[in-house]
Amino acid sequence: MKYLLAILLLLTIKLNAQTTIHDAFNDVTDVIVHDVFSAPAASRIYAYSAIAAYEAMEQGYNKYNSLHGKLNEMPTIPVVKKLNKIDFDVAGILACYYTAQHFVYSEQILNEKIESYLKYCQTNNKKNLNSTIDFAHAVSDSIIKWSQFDNYNNTRSKARYSLINEPYAWQPTGPDYEDAVEPYWGELRSFVIDETTSKNIFPAPTFSTDSNALFYKQALEVYYVSNNLTIEQKAIADFWDDNPYSVTYVGHLQLGKKKISPAGHWLSIASAAMMEKETPAIKAAYVYALASISMADAFIACWHIKYATNLLRPETYIKKYINPAWQPYIATPAFPEYSSGHSTISAACATILTHCLGDNLVFTDSILTANNLPARIFNSFNAAANEASISRLYAGIHFRAALENGSSHGYAIGNYILDKIAER
Repeated sequence: MKYLLAILLLLTIKLNAQTTIHDAFNDVTDVIVHDVFSAPAASRIYAYSAIAAYEAMEQGYNKYNSLHGKLNEMPTIPVVKKLNKIDFDVAGILACYYTAQHFVYSEQILNEKIESYLKYCQTNNKKNLNSTIDFAHAVSDSIIKWSQFDNYNNTRSKARYSLINEPYAWQPTGPDYEDAVEPYWGELRSFVIDETTSKNIFPAPTFSTDSNALFYKQALEVYYVSNNLTIEQKAIADFWDDNPYSVTYVGHLQLGKKKISPAGHWLSIASAAMMEKETPAIKAAYVYALASISMADAFIACWHIKYATNLLRPETYIKKYINPAWQPYIATPAFPEYSSGHSTISAACATILTHCLGDNLVFTDSILTANNLPARIFNSFNAAANEASISRLYAGIHFRAALENGSSHGYAIGNYILDKIAER
């Protein structure tokens, strides 16, 4: 009986625990992982959800302003006339949930989170709850309507991607030989960046099979590094894998594994850093918004470059020109090589987080301990971004040029966003 009472007490505490803006984003991440969204698609969900959360909060704080007029084609957000009728922190959390619900498949999971949070609000006598709910819905509805014109729906009905039969061109790789992932993602409306910034990246090295050419030497580097990985390099490659869904084979059995996306991983870094600094809710919402926007735009830019360049992966090149028996340490993703998505979005997000939270900030990234991967400690956001980038060389899935030029592209995107929309 004593143990039963203890369990009931723990359940009651959990039910009545306050939901923070960090909890809301963790809940959104859990559903994104559960529903297995591609990495670019996940970044889009985070961006719209984070913008909704911020827009529902900012009207309650004098030092923060709407992103209307700063984001591409963003509509005017409903304005509150009687500020004392809204709990803006509650509205931000609800707007995040309501908006994410629109994009995910497992709406019921988030609905349960919403119901639990509203029970907490009722139990703790949160004032003006009905008007706050209505306001959160109004903000969310406005953001969702905006999202319907970002060209995403048009890309759903486009023809299946056609492979190019050229020596330099990307080809699917084993063991599953998957179709190309989001070949039209670069056609989505960006949130901030313009076309010039989107395409402002050094070109990939010229394809060549000449052993004296830079391209061949970069392939040889991937080959030698992957064949001589240290324990630490393997740990880094595993830690930053961030493949939303991977399949491993044990005999004739297929074992699928769901994992966090790159954008989700970086938002967990932001969350950990902000909780450590006890960042106020409104600033946290602001950071989530800018970080999510930077990664969504970085994905749009990077994916445009990927399919415009259409470069083959190291696995295809090395097996054909160096060693047919070679295998990368991590399974090759199903989209062209140049440039590196991890490098681009990590640099963009690190730029935002450094601006908002500071440089040389020591933090622990423990998001993957649930996957039996030990936490890693970083001295700065840029250090984490650099490690995320080089992890793709260790994994055997990128040439060095894609990492270095992708990172430069990401830093340019992050700085462009700061110049255009950041509160200085």
